[in-house]
Amino acid sequence: MLDNRYLDTSPVIRCETIKHLCSWLVADNNLLESHNSRYIGWALSDKDASVRAEALKTIFKLFQDSAAVQKLDSFTNRFAPRMVDMLNDKDASVRVEAASIIKSLSE
Repeated sequence: MLDNRYLDTSPVIRCETIKHLCSWLVADNNLLESHNSRYIGWALSDKDASVRAEALKTIFKLFQDSAAVQKLDSFTNRFAPRMVDMLNDKDASVRVEAASIIKSLSE
């Protein structure tokens, strides 16, 4: 189902998909494999600012768990440049979320 919904034409559906994926990943760290987390990474380049912001919020939540951070190492290496680029996003809420993640990564 996730394969179909993350590409939905409605940004509301795409946001909800990212939110639910986050809840699954937080509930079970074993799901933090690259084939699950890639959906969040792809959402970082969504055309809608609300979806990009939701993806960043999801990443921030996942980074609060040290065990999850270790499992997300390859994800972080792959998508860190995109998160840094998002500091210059045209939407202010996306820039704020990106700054929060960059700050947590530097700590």
